[in-house]
Amino acid sequence: ADAVVTAGNANEVINLPPMKKVIGHQNFADVIAGGFDGSLEDDGSISVEIQAITGSTNELGFNNLTARTY
Repeated sequence: ADAVVTAGNANEVINLPPMKKVIGHQNFADVIAGGFDGSLEDDGSISVEIQAITGSTNELGFNNLTARTY
């Protein structure tokens, strides 16, 4: 993915293609927040909730604003 855009659904499942170079440990994809057993595919791709990407969700905008229909 070149960019991922969300309007606030931290539980949206996204599919990330395999990378040529991985820094860190992929096996945590099955246990981190947003991951689940089977997140890491045999081909190296990962299916996770968007919240699994560190920094992808932010609650600074969580406040009392709302929308109403009249």
